[in-house]
Amino acid sequence: MTDMTNRRLLNSRDVRRFLAAKGARGQCSACANHDFDILDEELIGGRVGYPVLQRNGNEAVSAGLFEVVVLACTNCGNLCTYERKIVADWVASNPAKKISVGAGAS
Repeated sequence: MTDMTNRRLLNSRDVRRFLAAKGARGQCSACANHDFDILDEELIGGRVGYPVLQRNGNEAVSAGLFEVVVLACTNCGNLCTYERKIVADWVASNPAKKISVGAGAS
């Protein structure tokens, strides 16, 4: 589980950079489609997480969230998840290169 405080939101560009750097296949495991929608945390202003439940006698009580990055196949809707902490740590260590505009540009 991760601490949700003080962690910037990920955007789809960062997730795509991460996947490319890690050599992800980019193919749906269900239908072999190559087109995915990536949940852009910056766009929606939130994150996705699976609830972590602990047993307390005969009850299950919340113990927090396990945060994930979600990709959805645009063909069949199959969801693919990646551990958010690993993606966020990689993005923090590998910032996107800034594109500079030349002095002659108007």
